[in-house]
Amino acid sequence: MGLRELRGIRQLQDLKDYQPDKIFQVIQETVKEFNELETKLSWATQQIVLLSHRLFGDKSEKCKKDDNPKNGTAINTGTETKDSHDDGAAKKPKKDKKPKVQKPSDRYPNVKVLEENILQNPPPCCPICQAVMRATGMTEDSEALHVIPKQYVIIRKKRAKYACGGCHGSLITAKAPPCILPGASYSDDLIIDVTLSKYCDLIPIERYAAIAERSGLKGIPPHSLIEGTHHLAELLHPIYFRVRMEVLVVAVLAADETPHPMLEGSPKKKWYLWGFSSRESVYFEIHSTRSGDVASALLLECNCVVLLSDVYSGYEKAVGEANEIRKTKGLSPILSAFCNAHSRRKFKELELIAKKSSEVEEEQEVLIQSSITFPGDYKYFLAQYKEIYRLEDEVRGGSLEIIGEQRKKMAPYFEEMKAKCLELKDQYPNKHLMTKAMNYFTNNYEGLTRCLSDARIPLDNNQQESRFRNPVIGRKTWLGTHSIQGAKTAATHFTLVESCKLIGVNPRGYYNAVVTDLHAGGHGFTPLEWKKKLNASPKDRPLDTLRVPPDIVQKPISPSLIVG
Repeated sequence: MGLRELRGIRQLQDLKDYQPDKIFQVIQETVKEFNELETKLSWATQQIVLLSHRLFGDKSEKCKKDDNPKNGTAINTGTETKDSHDDGAAKKPKKDKKPKVQKPSDRYPNVKVLEENILQNPPPCCPICQAVMRATGMTEDSEALHVIPKQYVIIRKKRAKYACGGCHGSLITAKAPPCILPGASYSDDLIIDVTLSKYCDLIPIERYAAIAERSGLKGIPPHSLIEGTHHLAELLHPIYFRVRMEVLVVAVLAADETPHPMLEGSPKKKWYLWGFSSRESVYFEIHSTRSGDVASALLLECNCVVLLSDVYSGYEKAVGEANEIRKTKGLSPILSAFCNAHSRRKFKELELIAKKSSEVEEEQEVLIQSSITFPGDYKYFLAQYKEIYRLEDEVRGGSLEIIGEQRKKMAPYFEEMKAKCLELKDQYPNKHLMTKAMNYFTNNYEGLTRCLSDARIPLDNNQQESRFRNPVIGRKTWLGTHSIQGAKTAATHFTLVESCKLIGVNPRGYYNAVVTDLHAGGHGFTPLEWKKKLNASPKDRPLDTLRVPPDIVQKPISPSLIVG
């Protein structure tokens, strides 16, 4: 029955074998099959557009400046939005004043200034009397930012030997200064530079060796450099653990995970990098599973009251298990808060599909019925979210009291979006992306709006997701990890480097300082503790300096070794 039987009716006389009731039944079944095929085609068209965008499209979700609502004015979507108003005659926009051009020394106050005296030889002659002119001592000054290429040098350490002048029976050599890799031919500065070139600047070790070869250092083995990063990670492991403790004591914990391929060294090839963060620290772990057991193990030790994440069942499982243990101890349960950027993204994908479909319609002069979405529907939700984020931007960096008052203004927008979802619920097929976007919003409404009642909870999880940017780009650059030890090393260094970036600390300055402190017998410090030390210091010392032991007698160093 249906389409198959309808294809058999090719001539008028074929209808004589069918009764009117049967013909009507065939037509009904044909329409039903057609609707099912149209739904499948709609889903397939949407998936093709989304996959093409994820592979080849722009990764940014920012809207055009012209579309951003300003001064409380929302986009006109056919539905009234709050705080909209008509100013009447359009005011002439003010021209932005051009910023005053600063000298490089003013623009970069931490960079060292080298002076170069320029004389004319022979001295010029006076254009009037032709007499030889003399220098007045006055100068006309100009500045230019200059780069001194990296230069590799060999430091020859001469340890003094002491002999007994009495019995002449003993000879003692001065103790070697502590270093990351005792007995190795690489200094601490080189190991730190290699480590941060990989985990901060995302330069593969093989490429680092190739760059060094172009600078005159030929034949340096990349594998020995990689070994140095492992030893540095072992030295910094206690600091890595202390960053973990900083994350465990916060009230609001953000969590996310991303794939991290294991190329060799493990039977399981697909590993995952897990990230947990507060507003001041980031902590990474790497595991061979995406199971919620990873999050459960951390939450059982955590003091947080809110877990901010995406809607992944693993976090739901972890929160449930942690709350069962907390209940037996009489502790308050952990509440789940969800990322509003994920909810907005699903409506943004509809805008993308509509745009791609219209382009295909213009090129092929056909109407794609399978991907029809009413623009006023998804644009309504995007406009509401623009207003919500505008309110959030107005108080960004403010106190919790100010943020809390501003969040109250967002509540009507969320309530209206929920009502709109219920209104449009039956107007789209179940598999349509519009239906999925609305279901995502309504099913997770409580978690998406939990930030309205607690100003400590961020509106989205973008801070944690942005901390994954370097690990993800690095993963794509060097394709994965070659050993379990390399995976643990990556977790350690990414934890320290991303924690530095989060609070505005120079990773190179931090690594130099913490390694020096550990060698001096100190306990080291986390990036957050290092920042507090810098803020407490009357004068911040330069963060990028060439660390040379003071007891080494040096030959004159070329200016190319001076780093600002």
